[in-house]
Amino acid sequence: MQFGLLGVGFQRFGNKEKLKSSPLQHLFEVYVQINKAAEDENTKKLAKDFFKKLEEHDEQTLSLWKQFRDFSIEEYIRIYKRLGVHFDEYSGESFYQEKSQEVLKMLEDKGLLQKTIKGTGIVDLSEKKDLSSFSTVMRSDGTSLYITRDLAAAIDRMNKHSWDTMIYVTDKSQSNHFQHLFQILKLMGYDWAERCQHVSFGLVQGMKTRRGEVIFLEDVLNEVRSRMLQNMASTK
Repeated sequence: MQFGLLGVGFQRFGNKEKLKSSPLQHLFEVYVQINKAAEDENTKKLAKDFFKKLEEHDEQTLSLWKQFRDFSIEEYIRIYKRLGVHFDEYSGESFYQEKSQEVLKMLEDKGLLQKTIKGTGIVDLSEKKDLSSFSTVMRSDGTSLYITRDLAAAIDRMNKHSWDTMIYVTDKSQSNHFQHLFQILKLMGYDWAERCQHVSFGLVQGMKTRRGEVIFLEDVLNEVRSRMLQNMASTK
């Protein structure tokens, strides 16, 4: 839904030149603007349609997503370099849209995928199998969810890297998500799910992305550099 909103937002408020010159800042501006309009049912429908086109590999939609992704990664590399941080691979959950459909087929084949009256796909996580605890893995229109793509990512990363431990570092609000993720992997028969860990951290108070109340890491780094230079100059 959020990427669907960003796609619709860029079509409505986006500027290609700004996207090239300052991608993260511009996409953030667009994201804030479209979220203000997101209460409108028509905007929500457009966002859902945009995401569905992405899952269906619509050429124009995929091209826009690839631009967002490529420009963003270039910025990440540049900013992380200032901290002496290097990543060998950039493959977020959006990279696994296609493989998520394979996961849904696997869940269905294993008898784990159930359909609600509305048509959404769920996995029963309750001990008594009474649906007292479940995880939604597919929307009613057949598109995948964050957890579906994370399932695909976990399986693919094990196949590629045969890792000893996989550590997910995200904020604590996603603790329930990862608990469900690891449970579903176990139900699918992947014993290595025991070696998956979620390392959580707290949220910065007052930071709300959708409202535009955030501070960029680059701004923090620039401020630190400026203050250090002032301190060095004053002690000469």
